[in-house]
Amino acid sequence: MEDLNVVDSINNAGTWLARNQELLLSYAVNIVAAIVILVIGMIVARIVSNTVNRLMLARKIDATVADFLSRWCVTRLSPSP
Repeated sequence: MEDLNVVDSINNAGTWLARNQELLLSYAVNIVAAIVILVIGMIVARIVSNTVNRLMLARKIDATVADFLSRWCVTRLSPSP
């Protein structure tokens, strides 16, 4: 069997991280920005859905139809693959 040199492996990992730190940082910033945009979009979709539901109920539209259409608004506004 081949000897595993843990110290060399750790040093190699540290060297790799030092060389690719800028790349990792740029990816991290992009991922955080994407998550923030996703969360804001979900909040906006929920606000629109609640507003649509309240408007329909105020106009005496059937509660089932109002609920269905407000949930449909959420699915249309939410991101999908």
